[in-house]
Amino acid sequence: MPVWVIFLLVGLELSFTITIVGALLRASWGQLMKFPSKPLLDPHVRRNFQSFAIGFVNLGGCVHTVIDDDHLHLIPVTFMKWFGCKPVSIPWSEIQDHPKAGRSSYTLRVKIGKTDIVGPRWCLGNRDILALTQAGSSSESLQRQISKPE
Repeated sequence: MPVWVIFLLVGLELSFTITIVGALLRASWGQLMKFPSKPLLDPHVRRNFQSFAIGFVNLGGCVHTVIDDDHLHLIPVTFMKWFGCKPVSIPWSEIQDHPKAGRSSYTLRVKIGKTDIVGPRWCLGNRDILALTQAGSSSESLQRQISKPE
């Protein structure tokens, strides 16, 4: 087989894979893009490279997550930004409990609109913990409280 045919086949496979991955990312993340990014409030807690699943698309380690009093902020990693994914800020009022459990004791399943989301329990399960800061807890105390295993 000539070398140019091998390069052609590899190029076609790469372009096909990139097209499929891009379409899946845009379809899943696009459901959240109706919540535009908002400025972070103090105090807030941030953890990088968190794993979320949106619908049937698993975004393992591709989301930086920040929680504050008003929003769950999801920031896509650079790779996802290449496909048009933008940071989103989801108001806590839009996040509903889901009747099904998460995939493990470290995850929680919620609904945002009609979309099922599975994500880390530390951010999805602590929606009300930030109220502690209004009672005089320090940001360091907040970080310890969120880090505590259940």
